[in-house]
Amino acid sequence: MSQRLLYIGKPTTNKQALAFLAEQGFDVQQCSALRPALQAVAMAGCDLLIADTNDTTPINLERITHAAGRTGNAPFIVLLVNTHGSIAKGARYDEYLVRPFTPRRLAGMVRKLLDGRRSYVLQLGPLTLDRRTQLVQAPKGLIHLTPKQFQLLDYLVQHAGTLLTRKQIMQEVWDTTYLGDTRTLDVHVRWLRESIEEDPENARFIRTFRGRGYCLDLEGPCRSGGEPLLPAVLPTPQPAGA
Repeated sequence: MSQRLLYIGKPTTNKQALAFLAEQGFDVQQCSALRPALQAVAMAGCDLLIADTNDTTPINLERITHAAGRTGNAPFIVLLVNTHGSIAKGARYDEYLVRPFTPRRLAGMVRKLLDGRRSYVLQLGPLTLDRRTQLVQAPKGLIHLTPKQFQLLDYLVQHAGTLLTRKQIMQEVWDTTYLGDTRTLDVHVRWLRESIEEDPENARFIRTFRGRGYCLDLEGPCRSGGEPLLPAVLPTPQPAGA
């Protein structure tokens, strides 16, 4: 089955590139206005979205890319831009391509993203993490974490079985060496337990070493690769700590 691409922009702007993608076997659909684009994102089930920033206002680009992230298959997003600094700040994307570029280069980026999707997945014991969608499969089910909560869990998974000091965690996850107040770490650990532990008051996975740090008490190799975790109807992540 052909992988489906959705192009947001005027069809004449990147006519050669779109034709080349179609020649490579991709099913390419096109939209140029906001409403049809939002409808297509919601209904088309595309695997990857390409948006031309010349043809889309920053606010519309933000709406479209955030809508794409909430769909059931969370397509990759590639932005076509004029300069490295011309990306709308609120837009979500996986990669961007600066003009001028060849159709072959765009096709290569598309193929690399689609072929590498499985590499975003980490598996350790009963936990599966998807670094792209920030979803976690845990005994409690499929959970959507905030960026900081996910970064903390990712760090713990990569060092499972190892006592990580508060200093190590603050440096890695919060990028700070200031240890005068680490209550934010304790709060995020509590939120994380509430998300992934079946009984947060008697946590099985995240162990506390008072005055020292935390350890993810799981054994076995941490494996990279597996089926992506894709959003369905999920609880909204807590706004704090994003």
